[in-house]
Amino acid sequence: MTPEDRHLAGARLALMDHVRGLQPKPRDPTKPRRKSNHGAHSALVRSVVEAITASGGFAWTNSTGAMRTGERYVRFGSPGAPDVLGVLNGRSIAIEVKTGAGRLTDQQRAWAERHQRAGGLWAEVRSLDDAAPVLARAKGDTR
Repeated sequence: MTPEDRHLAGARLALMDHVRGLQPKPRDPTKPRRKSNHGAHSALVRSVVEAITASGGFAWTNSTGAMRTGERYVRFGSPGAPDVLGVLNGRSIAIEVKTGAGRLTDQQRAWAERHQRAGGLWAEVRSLDDAAPVLARAKGDTR
């Protein structure tokens, strides 16, 4: 297979993935890029993980998304899953971090409802102070 054939095969795979909904739609170059709060978001995620750990719990960042590896497009994580998952005092904690004008998606709302129905604690936080009530609830739970 020539390099040109490989390029065309990759383009066909990308188009098929897009049609099947496996790849985000290409960005419209005529629209301005959104400002990113990635640094602030990452810092708040780390702070929430540290707060849960400092409270005697176990927590980790939960990545979801997709990436291209070679000619394949790979999705990872559960759609709608929160940024931080953890356990404190035997209680499952799920925390979705939002910064700036970020809003919950329908998938995130559905994930939160399923988690709460199963007995887990879930919260949307925009600051470390917002996480305090869910940590207090987990600490006070004697289950």
